[in-house]
Amino acid sequence: VQEYFTEDYNMMDFNISKNFLDIFEFTFGVKNVFNVKDILSSPAQSGGTQAPSSTFPVGWGRSYFLNLRIKVL
Repeated sequence: VQEYFTEDYNMMDFNISKNFLDIFEFTFGVKNVFNVKDILSSPAQSGGTQAPSSTFPVGWGRSYFLNLRIKVL
């Protein structure tokens, strides 16, 4: 049995919205603001043989989006 530790990471999202004429809602956003793609995982320090560190994918990186909603009466 080998114990591993993974490094800390944050994936912040940001959205901003604006209403126009009480009919339209425009939203702009960014997902994964910090552009986290992979995190490092390394074995615990236990005095024995060392296993190599490795990376694990956690996301595809930063992405942007636009959204337009139209309120139908």
